[in-house]
Amino acid sequence: MECAATGISEKEAAENGYNPVSVLVWGSAMAKTMGQKKIGLKMIADKSSGKFLGAQAVGEAGVIGRINALSVALWTGLNIDEIGYLDLAYSPPYGGAWDIIHNTAQALRRSI
Repeated sequence: MECAATGISEKEAAENGYNPVSVLVWGSAMAKTMGQKKIGLKMIADKSSGKFLGAQAVGEAGVIGRINALSVALWTGLNIDEIGYLDLAYSPPYGGAWDIIHNTAQALRRSI
């Protein structure tokens, strides 16, 4: 089991003056042909600005790479709209055109 996080939690966001909103999305870390490993990704943003604040993930495989990508997004200041349409690697045997990162960021935007 892999677990990883980047950024701040909802509690830390509220303590630092943000109005946090989050969403948890469950999906697959890879394509059916490769064994479909379940992964859960939670992303947190500021409700008023859409600023990306943090993420946590858990799953059998693929968690570390996704949190690393979101770490870079956090470091460079990407907002959730930009994260929702990142140009991530696409390889049909391993993952589709829409990664769980895209799905979670877009779900988070809809919840604001």
